[in-house]
Amino acid sequence: LDICGGCERIRNTRVVTSYRLFARQCVWLYLITLPWGIVDTFGWWTILLTAMLSYFMLGLEIVAEHVEEPFGLDEDDLDLDGLCRTIEVTTTEIFDRRLARQAGSVQTHKG
Repeated sequence: LDICGGCERIRNTRVVTSYRLFARQCVWLYLITLPWGIVDTFGWWTILLTAMLSYFMLGLEIVAEHVEEPFGLDEDDLDLDGLCRTIEVTTTEIFDRRLARQAGSVQTHKG
């Protein structure tokens, strides 16, 4: 039950929009000003280096957005249906064993 409550808190806790926007603006500001900071050192390689760093930084931002919502229906989200099936099978096995044990103990008391 504690696990369900924890999952519910994760689902209902949203990243503050202002934080998300601020982080996105910082990434863009960094990427826009980056060429001026490295052009003296790398020359024409600045274009390639800036493009590569932009690809990785913006990719990280996209990954962070997907990680924010692990309980959705996207392909990379948690397989909650599979998890629920596993829990159902496991609890059914536990209850079946307990019922079989209780039925066995009732039989021995009668006999």
